[in-house]
Amino acid sequence: MPICQRLKKVCLEHEWLANAFAFTGVALFLVTIWIGIEYHFDIVDWWRGNALFHGLILGAIAIVDALLIFGCLCLGFSECTEEDKNCIHAFRGRGAGKPLFPEMWGWIDRLGHKHGPRDQKEF
Repeated sequence: MPICQRLKKVCLEHEWLANAFAFTGVALFLVTIWIGIEYHFDIVDWWRGNALFHGLILGAIAIVDALLIFGCLCLGFSECTEEDKNCIHAFRGRGAGKPLFPEMWGWIDRLGHKHGPRDQKEF
């Protein structure tokens, strides 16, 4: 069994680990944006020193960073396969079990409905 399938199976069995991978992916994405904005001039000055060599290094760092972000997000939001009949953890917190914000879902369901005599008056 390849390592990716093992990690996916472990994330489906342990929700806290899936949440940790999802949080890590989002945090890594936000940190990447922050570093790009905060150190933009330093990165460009470093890149201009030797455009070819430093450009290759920068491209490799960007590819590795993107793979880490997408890998963490895929593990964090992994779904059950159709062959796995006993899996109950697909889309945790959405639809099955407890919703994420139950009072908000009730409020959204009641939007557009007439609730009482005050709402039935014509103005």
